[in-house]
Amino acid sequence: MAGRWRRELSLERPELIASRDELCRSAEAGVRSLHVRLTQMVMDDPRLTRVWNGSPDEDPEVVRQFNLANLVLGHCLPVYTWGEVTDADLLAHMHSLVRGPAFVRYWAASREAKAAPSPDSDEGRLSSIINQAIGQAESDGAQERP
Repeated sequence: MAGRWRRELSLERPELIASRDELCRSAEAGVRSLHVRLTQMVMDDPRLTRVWNGSPDEDPEVVRQFNLANLVLGHCLPVYTWGEVTDADLLAHMHSLVRGPAFVRYWAASREAKAAPSPDSDEGRLSSIINQAIGQAESDGAQERP
């Protein structure tokens, strides 16, 4: 009898793990959705920048560009984390982003905060890929000038 229960439990375990993973993804998606809504509020009303970040005197156009860059990264991270893209895919996407000076300025301004995650974490690997794309663009002279 105990052997039967053990077999049944061992068969249920993968389903429970899959359910847990799906719940985590749903929770992450909810947090990302809130992040998008909050960022949209700041983009719609630049006066809210005083609450959102530490550069309230920044040009509203620059704040909007930085917020958009932050949203792009906020989209890239779960797509990368969930295995929807490979490192090579993400690097190719980052190459297109780092050609524009606005994203590079955003990354330079936020690099200190982005350096905090462990290099082995998804966030750390994403940061490394972005730094790699920027380094390659600089050495290739591929970045647009402001």
